[in-house]
Amino acid sequence: MRSICFILYDLTIVGGVEKVVEGLANQLTDTYKVYLVSLHGDQANPSLHFDPSIEVKFLNLPTGRLRTQMTSAIRPLRKFFRKNHIKVAFSEATFCGFITAPLRFLSRTKVVFCDHGALANQLDDADITKMRKLATKCSNKVVVLTKRSEDDYKKIFNTKAKKLTYIYNWVDESLIDENRTYPVDSTTIVTAGRFTKEKGFDMMVQAASLVLPKHPDWHWDVYGEGPMLQEISEMVEKNGIGQQLRLKGFCSDMRAVYQNAAMYVLPSYREGVPLVLLEAKAYKIPCVSFDIVSGPREILEDGVNGILVKPYEIEEMATRISVLMDHPEMRQNLSDHAYTNLEQFRQSTIKQQWVDLIEELS
Repeated sequence: MRSICFILYDLTIVGGVEKVVEGLANQLTDTYKVYLVSLHGDQANPSLHFDPSIEVKFLNLPTGRLRTQMTSAIRPLRKFFRKNHIKVAFSEATFCGFITAPLRFLSRTKVVFCDHGALANQLDDADITKMRKLATKCSNKVVVLTKRSEDDYKKIFNTKAKKLTYIYNWVDESLIDENRTYPVDSTTIVTAGRFTKEKGFDMMVQAASLVLPKHPDWHWDVYGEGPMLQEISEMVEKNGIGQQLRLKGFCSDMRAVYQNAAMYVLPSYREGVPLVLLEAKAYKIPCVSFDIVSGPREILEDGVNGILVKPYEIEEMATRISVLMDHPEMRQNLSDHAYTNLEQFRQSTIKQQWVDLIEELS
């Protein structure tokens, strides 16, 4: 059985990247010997559940400059690759892609840079763009999340087509239920994610302050933790909506939350392929999202199984949410069509794409 590994920045943190890797690594254990390497931390977050056959290695690198982390990571990673006969290593997200960039030339392992964001979203960030470019040039293959991102890599970085592929995140098959009943009487809006700038929780508070006072029987529950939690909490209190916009903290199992949600709102500034939208879609929840560069448009069709709002138009988002709140028949209709285009996000389809990639590189 051939060996592969996934390299993550810090397994003590749980975000979209970690959840995607959790699902993929677990599914590939029936075909490969799977290892995980965490550049930082000393134990995995307890909400991450990996197959017992997966071995996890923590490098506990020094923090600080990424170039220092790079030089500190190369030797232990090379040793790990040799010891475990790693055929393919997946370097997850930009920081890992940058830190592991030299490995392609210093080991026999094929290195794949997995970009979980969207290139066009962060072109104004010179440092991130440079790191992405180095990771791309130094990798054997680049995996992006959408066709739009693949096209951007070709256009902006002049990356050759044979070096690129796009593979969607999948929706957990256990969440899909064709017979699921939508709770049309629910009065709960849900948003979830890590409290970081790109997730747009500041815009969420602004939209909520326009909507909730007019709908006193509704609540907007927000799940997650992160560095902006205190700032967002202060915004909520300043806007006087703390009784309705409830910051619920980290939730290890969102299934019960989704089962009772009237709608899901994604207020992000940028995304790759947002896993939370796929999960909400699986639960037949009407979704409202900004029509940002990458992600939502490939999951939702405006007016069919979701609502797409012009990016960062907060008043328009508030209006569209308010209309759905006032018209349960519209929510029901969106729910009834939630599984439109779901096939391309099926686990079996996407797993096979990863297996094909590994076989190509092995």
